[in-house]
Amino acid sequence: MMKHVILGNGPAGVLAAEQIRRLKPNDSIVLIGSEDSPPYSRMAIPYLLVGNISEEGTFLRKDANHFSNLKIEQKKSACNTGGAWE
Repeated sequence: MMKHVILGNGPAGVLAAEQIRRLKPNDSIVLIGSEDSPPYSRMAIPYLLVGNISEEGTFLRKDANHFSNLKIEQKKSACNTGGAWE
């Protein structure tokens, strides 16, 4: 079993995690992002700001249990300007 660590929980990171899960159902996957919110579409932010959608409408996956159902662990972390992980 291999452990996959994906830095960035934007669309590319989410798709990478889902594809790895599809190909490697028993491997460990950790998706690391720097924000408290679930992975969301930055492209949807203008629609949120003008009131066309709710905050949940920006989320990349609508099911709150999507990542746990796929056994994809989500962690919050960020690299500071000194290069160390927080």
